Parts: sequence; C-alpha cells; structure tokens
Amino acid sequence: MILVLLPDIGRGWTRRMPERRKAMRAGMIACSEAAYDLMILVRERWQQKHPEDELEYKVKCRALSSISMAETVTELTGSWFPDKDAILFFCASGIAVRSIAPFLRHKAKDPAILVIDETGRFCISLLSGHLGGANTLAEEISGLMADKGMIPVITTATDREGCFAVDEFARRNGLVLTDFQCAKEISAAILQGEKIFFDCSYPVEGEVPEELILEKSRGKENGLEREEKRILISDRVYTAAGAAKKGCCLQLLPKNIVVGIGCRKGTDKEMIRQAVTAHLHSLCLSEEAIAGVASIDLKQEEEGILAFCREKQIPFMTYSAKQLQIQMGSFTASDFVEKVTGVDNVCERSVVASGAALLSGKRAENGVTTAVGEYQRSIVF
Repeated sequence: MILVLLPDIGRGWTRRMPERRKAMRAGMIACSEAAYDLMILVRERWQQKHPEDELEYKVKCRALSSISMAETVTELTGSWFPDKDAILFFCASGIAVRSIAPFLRHKAKDPAILVIDETGRFCISLLSGHLGGANTLAEEISGLMADKGMIPVITTATDREGCFAVDEFARRNGLVLTDFQCAKEISAAILQGEKIFFDCSYPVEGEVPEELILEKSRGKENGLEREEKRILISDRVYTAAGAAKKGCCLQLLPKNIVVGIGCRKGTDKEMIRQAVTAHLHSLCLSEEAIAGVASIDLKQEEEGILAFCREKQIPFMTYSAKQLQIQMGSFTASDFVEKVTGVDNVCERSVVASGAALLSGKRAENGVTTAVGEYQRSIVF
C-alpha cells in the first residue's frame, strides 16, 4: 500500500482505523532569559513524551543577542499561524494577544494558543481551547511541569462548570462541526441546565454525560418535546424534513467514508469531483464525511485525483494489483480493466483493501468509476 497524503485521524475509530494521537507541529517563542530557559526545559520534556512532534523554537531578547531572531514576534507569529497546530508564548499575555490579533480567522481554523509566564507558574489556554486543543495541551504541559508547580489556567465556561463541551467532544472523536451558531446555542443551553437530545448512528462507548439524553431513553416521561435542542451524529445528509423541524439540531459528521476511484489517464479534477459527488448524493452521504480516496498504484501520480484529495485535505491510498486481487468479496468484473491494470476491478476492490466495508458498488460517470465504502467506528465519551 502507498499512502500519498497523510490522514488526520481523531479518536473513536475502530477495527482498521486505530485510535492514535496525531503528531503535532508546534512553535515556541520566548522573550526573556528566564523564559528561554523555561522554554528549553518544556521542549525537552515534551519531546521525551512525544518524540514524533515537531517543536520549533525561537527567542526574541536583547540579553540573548547571539541567538535572538531579527524578525519581530508578530512577524514570526504570522509565519507560523497557517502551519502550526499550536503556538506557545513564554512571555506576558499582552505580547501574545498583540502578536496573534492580525491573524485570527475562525475558531475552526486558528491554532491552539498558550501563554506561559517566565516563572513557570501559569500555563494559560488563551485561544482555541476546544477545537484547537489548547485546553488539553495546557493540562498536559502543566502535568509535565508539575514538579515546578505549574498549573493550567482554563477559562472556557463549560470546562469551568465541569459541563459537557460539544466542540471538545467533536475534536476528540474526529467529528466535523456543521453549524457553529447551533453549537453555541447548545453550549449555552447546557450551562443553563437544559438537557440535550443525543441521536447517534454508531455504537457509543463510555459513560454518556448527564447533560445528554440518548434517543432510546426519549419519551413522554422525560418531558422532552420536538423543539428541544439536539445533537445528531451521522454521515448522512441531514434535511429539515427530519427531526430538525423545530429548534436547534447540530449535526456532527464522522469522516468514515472511503471512495474508490478508477479513471482514464489525464482525467481532470472536476470530472473526478462530479463523479464522486453524484455517487455520494445518490446515497444521501455528505462529502464532508470522506475520510480518504483509494485506487490502484498505477494511479498514484494521477493529477486529477491528487488535486481532488489536496482540495479535500484527505489521504490518497493506492494498492498494487496483487493487493487488490486478493481481496475477498463479490466485485463487478471487467475484462478490459483486467487487461489494462492486471485486476478485474479497481474502485470496489480498493475500497475493501482500505479496510472499509463496501457500501455501494461500481458506478460510472463520464469515464470515472467510483465505489463507496464505510469504516466501522464508535463514538467515545
């Protein structure tokens, strides 16, 4: 198997999608001698625990002129913002705030921002506490520095009150938030003591928070009506014709769909997109649920498929004809495809080779063949 693009996989996957921590890219900046010494110690301990992480560090300090960078802290922050998962400032919080202000975009896109004072007393989760993982990172770093007395400072309301946080839950399970306004309304309702209806299409592991009521427990006895706020976890396209007739319904999309693709050499991205979109829509599946694309290794340099995967930020997995041939199942055979590729079917067999269960077989559109599969998964509390 050749993996052309690396996947971004969160918690909750089962079977061939094992749970694992994604390697992190972080930047660290110190603005004094004491802060620099502390930064080096934090980096050393962090790297010992997570050697797979990429930790870049810089210093801006006149007293350390031999290693102090020429650019400003704001300029460095701007260069790091698009590419880093987290940025740690070892300085006063005011410096951090002014440095990040020009580059803030959206809570779904901004990196985790942490501020650590030069004495190492406080590790502040400043920005992207839930979706960016700043809260979790602040707690982890404080744990690494517990012998130095470091404590995490977390100010998000749901954490402060010890309540269920839907955006943090989504991040940990690798789910896509489809409506940030609705997510805000649900968080506000939880803080007011309201119960949220929880509808999930997948097995649930762990203890369900008291703020949520599973669909199976729903009924007149719990006093809920259809206008109550709810969370729906499904890869299907959600329409107002269903349970969202009233109130706020937040759909969380799992990335658990694999699309197998076969095509002629030189097929452009738009033709690939049209074929994939048509097949998914025929199954009422959301395009945002695509976890990856699979094909034969003869297509590993196929620019149309690569461009589609880059646009969607999903991995492109390819397999040899031998790997595809040994897959078990009933597939739509083609003598022509076998003559060209050495295997009687590419799109369906590629899906199965990726570890997904075949959901919908071969479909042809404008010379592009597609098949759709679904990974087994669970939701973890």
